[in-house]
Amino acid sequence: VSKFYLNDENYQGAYLRAKDAVKVQPDYSATHFALAEVAQKMKKKDEAIAEYQAYLKIDPDGEKAKAAKKALAELQ
Repeated sequence: VSKFYLNDENYQGAYLRAKDAVKVQPDYSATHFALAEVAQKMKKKDEAIAEYQAYLKIDPDGEKAKAAKKALAELQ
């Protein structure tokens, strides 16, 4: 659902759904990546960094690891 809102540029909706997803599935890397993407678009730099780092901690070799590392480099 978060991805749908994100694609529709409804960042607030995407953010809220991603936050819910992280609460429900805190050990699922994709929820952290989704929240990081939205937080970055909303200029919530610290939260985006924390969520990209959470993604990499859970799934360091995941399919979005390269994108997470690139985003972290841009944010820091």
